[in-house]
Amino acid sequence: MMNFSGPEILLVLVIVLIIFGAGKLPQVFSSLGKGVREFRDAAEGDPTPTTTASTTSTTTPPPAAPVAPPPATTTTATSTEEARRQG
Repeated sequence: MMNFSGPEILLVLVIVLIIFGAGKLPQVFSSLGKGVREFRDAAEGDPTPTTTASTTSTTTPPPAAPVAPPPATTTTATSTEEARRQG
């Protein structure tokens, strides 16, 4: 089994900070924690998911913007079509 010492863990954390940025770190580690929790529950054979009201959030996407109909197109005769009609 691999044993990680302090400098190695610090190096991994710095790399994660560089990749994801400081603003995304709470979200990244929250997702990582949920994944580890689900893995442990699956490994123990726990058939019920362990979700609580504080960890689950129901976010609904904003309503879609109404779609405007395409503008009416008017057909105009080109110069070659006009020449055929006159000639």
